[in-house]
Amino acid sequence: MRFSGKPVIFALLAATAIVYAPVFIGRVPFPTYYIYEFPAFAPGAPPYQSPMADIGDLVTQFYPYRTLTARAIRSGEFPMWNPYMTAGTVFLGNPLSALFYPPNVLYYFLPVAVAWSLGFVLRTFLLGFFTALFLQRIGATPAGAIVAALLVTFSGFITAWQGQPIPDAALWFPLICYSIVRLHADRSRRSIVLAAFAFAMPALAGHPETSAHLTFTGAALALFLALFRPVPGQPRRSLQFLLSFGAAGILSLGLASIQLVPTLEWFANAYRGLDIVWPPAPAWSMLGLVSRDTVGSTNSFGLQIPVQATYIGMLAFIAAPVGLLSPSKKFVFFFSALTAAALCVAYGIGPLFDLSQHVPFYKTLKNDRLMLMVIFGASVLAGLGVTVIEQRREPMRAALLALPGFFTASAMIYVVYLLTNTAPRPLQGAAASFVFLLIGSAIVAWKLAGGLNDRWFATAICLVVVCDVCTFAYGYIPFEKRRTIFPPNPVFQRLQTMEQVPFRVTQLASALPANVELIYGLYESGGYEIPLARIKKFVEGMDQDATDSVFFESPKVLESNDRRPDLLNTKYYLVSLYDPNYRKFRERKDRFQLRFEYGDTAIFENLRALPAAFLVPSSGIRIVSDDERQLAMIKDSSFDPEQSVIVAQTLKGAGAKQDQPAVSAVRWVARRNNSFQLKVDAENDSVLVVSQTYYPGWRAWVDGQEAQIVPADYALTGIAVTAGSHDVRFAYQPGSFRIGLAITIVALIVGAGFSRRARPKGAGS
Repeated sequence: MRFSGKPVIFALLAATAIVYAPVFIGRVPFPTYYIYEFPAFAPGAPPYQSPMADIGDLVTQFYPYRTLTARAIRSGEFPMWNPYMTAGTVFLGNPLSALFYPPNVLYYFLPVAVAWSLGFVLRTFLLGFFTALFLQRIGATPAGAIVAALLVTFSGFITAWQGQPIPDAALWFPLICYSIVRLHADRSRRSIVLAAFAFAMPALAGHPETSAHLTFTGAALALFLALFRPVPGQPRRSLQFLLSFGAAGILSLGLASIQLVPTLEWFANAYRGLDIVWPPAPAWSMLGLVSRDTVGSTNSFGLQIPVQATYIGMLAFIAAPVGLLSPSKKFVFFFSALTAAALCVAYGIGPLFDLSQHVPFYKTLKNDRLMLMVIFGASVLAGLGVTVIEQRREPMRAALLALPGFFTASAMIYVVYLLTNTAPRPLQGAAASFVFLLIGSAIVAWKLAGGLNDRWFATAICLVVVCDVCTFAYGYIPFEKRRTIFPPNPVFQRLQTMEQVPFRVTQLASALPANVELIYGLYESGGYEIPLARIKKFVEGMDQDATDSVFFESPKVLESNDRRPDLLNTKYYLVSLYDPNYRKFRERKDRFQLRFEYGDTAIFENLRALPAAFLVPSSGIRIVSDDERQLAMIKDSSFDPEQSVIVAQTLKGAGAKQDQPAVSAVRWVARRNNSFQLKVDAENDSVLVVSQTYYPGWRAWVDGQEAQIVPADYALTGIAVTAGSHDVRFAYQPGSFRIGLAITIVALIVGAGFSRRARPKGAGS
């Protein structure tokens, strides 16, 4: 079926403009609540901050990551390394950085807040457009395509995760489906390139789990279509199609290699592995499909938001069963099976869930994220169902199929009503869901009875769905003034003027939002992200027992007698006055000095903090190959990091082991994301220890000659320097990036060659 662009584009633009109208007057969709609830920001909080869903990752990870990218690009540097968090960590290999995701180019030339806001608008429109494109490809009318697009785009799942990489990856799924159907029909080189592009985009979007779900499902659709002829009467040629699909898969891996290869290196060095098996969502949380209430981390009847926010427009319950009558039988079968299977795995139902737990790798993915497939499958069926209703194809059977959907939705809404224990906001309660269910049902019944012509039915049904999903999605993330997002703060302003040399801070007892130091250009010993294994093991026993962060705990810091925090160049501790251990910090004047207070936050100087780079005499080198023994020695209170350094191997160029101490004269000349320069004056042969997490890809030069880099004191970075004055330069130049870049360039050249139109036979030379 030919794509009817104008009505689809108009409807999607209108819906997007409604939901994100404040963006066009300069407001930013951002949960500032998660800034001002922390003590260091509380004095400047707006008069009233409404509680909201547990979407603090927008504040603590994704906005800071985009800020880091924008800041580095504008300074003329591509940010491959993140020096601001967890004593330095890789940025390029962390998939959440999404450095190569094309829509993130907005951050390269626009203010961060503007690019952030436009990203919401762009991903919303693209998801709807691709969904409508696919629906019309498989036989839906423009009205059916619009309905399906609206149901997916403004569903609870997509709305709840807006601003995070999950929707960035998910928006390409309908294009994946479209490209597979197109490839099945013509197997042309351009179709191969389109499929490769569609599969590569989720891999670049920054959420490997969603990318894996989309890849598995797309491959399943391709295998399924291989069983059918593209056009009745033509030869099947399944092998040719599968070979074309395989070529698209290889090309997509090539296109995404610029991100995938560094990510594989990061994964090999990260603390969290594939040994975590996530439980399914509780079966009762299926009520989220009819619940419009997404306020608070727990809503009015106990749903966990955003994890269990899965609302789908009420028309889906009526129209999706009618989709079974669509002439697009193979797509009806596939998406019915997909919806049922995903629902079972997501909620732990029956043998399908048990089977999924025996599939390697797949069992480690979060089951509840499969609700994306439930919503997409149901929306596709609903779009085909609207097409059937619009064409009045077997109206009696259509009515009989719609009735069970109506009663199922009504029963679920009634259960939500019974479970609700606090009054939801207007248009968020069970009554609103039931009203939209009734209105949609009335329009469908009127059309099936012959009382509405096609044009009025299409207009009415689309308006009802727009009203339903837009009133649900609007304001889930509040729209704030730009000046309220990470405003100037006296804590950071004061810290930035206190030292002329690099230093790190760390917060205790949640004095600050995690990772906020990055926004203000300060360096942090800890941080909230999947840490590198070396730094996590290094601080073990002093931080929280979590696989996704390095957060120091105040009682453990106070009780410790070893020098690990000092080795991390932790110069200042930010302690909340609500912390029960606050008084103990004031009493330990031998270790901590109160420098100033702001609101309910105290800033203590760590009097034992070591510099960001320092010299250890070569006589202090201790070669210990066993990791556990290294860690045990470092944790020992007798270990003096200024006189001893532990390495796993002989350090080239370490020189003679002289007894006199080294003169610690290290001056910082320059420091950027991916590099730094030092001026070192060593009285004797020494080891230069840099307080930065050791990671492959770093290179060092002493007076222009490349030097060997080794892990020093297990987690940090060390090189040997001889006596005298030296210019030392470090740079992050990972081989994984060069390999990935080369593969991607080759893939781009191949893709460009495939995309060229073949010249007609007999054309002149």
